[in-house]
Amino acid sequence: MANVKTNTLPVRLGGPLHFTLASSPAALSGDVNNYALSDETVLRIDGGLADRTLTGIDGGAEGRVLYLLNVGTTNKLTLSHQSGSSLAANRVVGGGASDVVVRHGAGAMLMYDATASRWRVISEPDIDADGPGDVVGPASSADNNVPRYDTTTGKLIQASNLAIGDTGVATMTTGANGSTMVDGFLTEIHTLAAAATSDTVIGIPAGAVVSHVALRVTTLITGATSFDLGIAGTTSRYGDDLAVTAGTVSVTADPRAYAAPTLLRFTANGGDFTAGAVRVDIHYKLATAPTS
Repeated sequence: MANVKTNTLPVRLGGPLHFTLASSPAALSGDVNNYALSDETVLRIDGGLADRTLTGIDGGAEGRVLYLLNVGTTNKLTLSHQSGSSLAANRVVGGGASDVVVRHGAGAMLMYDATASRWRVISEPDIDADGPGDVVGPASSADNNVPRYDTTTGKLIQASNLAIGDTGVATMTTGANGSTMVDGFLTEIHTLAAAATSDTVIGIPAGAVVSHVALRVTTLITGATSFDLGIAGTTSRYGDDLAVTAGTVSVTADPRAYAAPTLLRFTANGGDFTAGAVRVDIHYKLATAPTS
């Protein structure tokens, strides 16, 4: 391969620039570490039957330029950012410290930085909003809001009225006046008090409609021969004469509204509780009043 080198003078080209050293290797059969180059400037890669990842490229030298083309017809080619799966000198630095995804039919330009001993992606593929699989959303969003499709293209999303919090509680804003419907869930691993009854820390919110209460005995219950689960005054509403052995489960569907905050109560049968623990879940719905 002939080299042209100048340390002081600019190089001017009076016509088109052609890269004649191109390679079209066999389609990849999997992800590749330390991809081996020869003398090519243009590398035409076909990912074969699936999306592929290159974690690094062997053959870097100061200032070497590589045009990488994804000539596959359906799949993506990903250049991993600083992947530890390849040797340090073969790794790729992506813009924004991110992986670079080259969609089929697109390409990327890389240059080797010998000072850092890394390939740098200096021209990333454009993301076309109309391209397959690309989704475009608004400039900002509300925390925890679930996106929904806008129009029928499958590529545009917009905000929704549904938010799912970090604890799994879903809140639907049902109108411009601020009224909401909460699809709520509360859970607790309850360590039973050494007594005839033991009340939970979690409680049914005021105004909630409870749909289900579920439980699992996580630690053997001692002292009692069986137990009930309910509330004060109705002690077996959500479970009657349940077994004390670890692994006992119960799910009770009893839709019921509660006007005031209400704790669940475990009641011992055949003797007081002396030890044991139970996971208890409360599933409920709660409407809130309009704000205007």
